[in-house]
Amino acid sequence: MTNAKHSAKNSNWLTPPYVMDAVCQTFGCERSELFDPASSEKANEHLGAGTILTPKQDALTTSWDCKGRYVFLNPPGGKQGNKSLPVLFWQRLMDHRDLFKCAIFLAFSLEQLQTTQQCEPSIIDFDFCVPAKRIRFMTEDGNAGPSPTHANAIVLVSGTGVNRTEQLKTRERFHAAMLTLGACI
Repeated sequence: MTNAKHSAKNSNWLTPPYVMDAVCQTFGCERSELFDPASSEKANEHLGAGTILTPKQDALTTSWDCKGRYVFLNPPGGKQGNKSLPVLFWQRLMDHRDLFKCAIFLAFSLEQLQTTQQCEPSIIDFDFCVPAKRIRFMTEDGNAGPSPTHANAIVLVSGTGVNRTEQLKTRERFHAAMLTLGACI
């Protein structure tokens, strides 16, 4: 039996501009400097990332060109086989920590705080923001999507090669930028 609040006709939802503004404030960069491994040409018309991977390029098997870059990842929902796509994308992000400067992972549902606990490291091992209001994602045509049914989390991940001073500066910017959205932990 399908749980209606966990089903959707579309598993690809675009990140609203106000969240992207907070992401860029955290990184101290322009959108064009972002690497987005879970995008599409249509979605990137709104996001404006400098480099993307599309579903056809398959970010779960393709090498990521993210060395020294900022990664923004709003993973698709759904499953691949019997595995959660958000969890698979989280694991893939962790596989690339030695390459990127910093990443933001947008968890569509707080449930991902639970499901990634099987991973090492897990979302709960990093700083994250729980927005005070559920994020109303956008459809691919740029319109506001339906009222959200899940609370979200925005997770900050530092690359393993980034020095401690830069990590602390990014963390401070993250907390300042995300404070406008909700509580940071």
